[in-house]
Amino acid sequence: MPAEAGSKLSVLREPVLTIGGVELLAALRSALAWLQANQEEINDLNVFPVPDGDTGSNMYLTLRSAVEEAQSAADPSSAASVLGSAAHGSLMGARGNSGVILSQVLRGLAQGVDARPRLDAAALARGLGEARTVAYKAVMKPTEGTILTVVREAAEAAARSAEESADIVTVLEQAVRASHAAVERTTDQLQVLRDAGVVDAGGFGFAVILEGLSRAIADPGAAQTAPTGPRRRSGEGRVQLPFASQDAAPRPSVRRGAAAVEMKEEGWGYCTEFLIHGPGLDPERLRDELGRLGESALVVGDPDLVRVHIHTGEPAPLIALASSRGRLSKLKVEDMSAQHHDVLDRAEAAEHSEAAEDPQPPAQPAADAPRKAI
Repeated sequence: MPAEAGSKLSVLREPVLTIGGVELLAALRSALAWLQANQEEINDLNVFPVPDGDTGSNMYLTLRSAVEEAQSAADPSSAASVLGSAAHGSLMGARGNSGVILSQVLRGLAQGVDARPRLDAAALARGLGEARTVAYKAVMKPTEGTILTVVREAAEAAARSAEESADIVTVLEQAVRASHAAVERTTDQLQVLRDAGVVDAGGFGFAVILEGLSRAIADPGAAQTAPTGPRRRSGEGRVQLPFASQDAAPRPSVRRGAAAVEMKEEGWGYCTEFLIHGPGLDPERLRDELGRLGESALVVGDPDLVRVHIHTGEPAPLIALASSRGRLSKLKVEDMSAQHHDVLDRAEAAEHSEAAEDPQPPAQPAADAPRKAI
């Protein structure tokens, strides 16, 4: 939608000056619907840090856990109560690298709005600013061109907008536009995305979440209207509308994102996740101890509960060390090489299906082409 049209629409409606728990819960439900509609699209884009094709699913499951907890908030009319419950639910149900970072975004948002029963535009902007801070702090080695970049640029846009407008919808719309623009630039910021010809999956997922939040607050019936961001961005298809027929936005080529990345000879290792229950936990010390045993380490929480997500080639030593620090629950170990194989197999099957419908002479490999390791 052109900027001029957006401005005219803003003039025609009444500004939204404050929102409480009821409006926030509706916005979270809307965000979940938008994320679900784009779940497979996000999975297809998934390249970094590992092309296991589950970023969309992990973000959806994490946000669903947040919404389920928010629906049982102690004070449903209070914005702080709803956000606090959502943050706790997201930590309990966080899945994957992107899901844990999303849980920290919600945690920061809850901390930023403090104990306010109702939020104005300035409070919401401060919440997004705290979400950025907490998300960056959670990652041991922050990488630009990822969801972190998109959260940061959305928060900065919200802060600038809140200085000029008291309308929450205007502030959120500016954050949405900034997030989509940041998503488009991720391809230029991260080599692995450039090689695969896609944007960052987690960043795109966060932009979709913001889109859903913004639409619900502006107009509960706006889910069927065109997305705020650009209709066509480099590296991925258009944003899918919730509850709408997906035929209007055809899926892109199967060989992109995770499907375009070759399997590493040594494999991708195991995504190992669990909760450690206290009391008396030291999240900083645990991050240092456990982070040495793998990569993409995310260790977040408080003295009573810590969420751990680490990619490692040997899960057993990691689990043994963690179990000596507290009681473990929700232990999950996934073979990321097997997940990537599934992505490649589905892409190959789709190509065979397309070839059967429109047969073409297969390209002949060079006689001296090296065999790929399995």
